[in-house]
Amino acid sequence: MLLLERALVRLRIALNSQSKLKPTGKRYAMALNFSELNARAKRRAGVCNMFANIKSSVEIIARHYKMERSEVVRILIEEGYLEDQRKEPNRPIKGGRRHTDK
Repeated sequence: MLLLERALVRLRIALNSQSKLKPTGKRYAMALNFSELNARAKRRAGVCNMFANIKSSVEIIARHYKMERSEVVRILIEEGYLEDQRKEPNRPIKGGRRHTDK
C-alpha cells in the first residue's frame, strides 16, 4: 500500500499545474560530517535531501518535519533548491507581520 501511495503522490505532483514553485535542479550531497551537525542543521539537510534527491513535495516534507509549508519553502530558497521568484525579495512589506517590516 505504501508503494501505491507514493506513486499516487508523485503522479499528483507531476500533474499539478497550480504549483508555482520552480526547482533549480540542484542535487543534494550529504555532508561528510553529518553526525557532527546540530539538530537545526540536520533538519535543514533532511529537508534539502527529501526535496532534491527523494523528490518529495513541500507538503510532505512539512508534514514529516512538523513544519509550516512556508518554512520549508524558505529553507529551499536559501539553500538554492528553489528559485526565488519574488519581484523585490529584500523590500519590507508595508504593514507586514515580520519584525523586519516594522
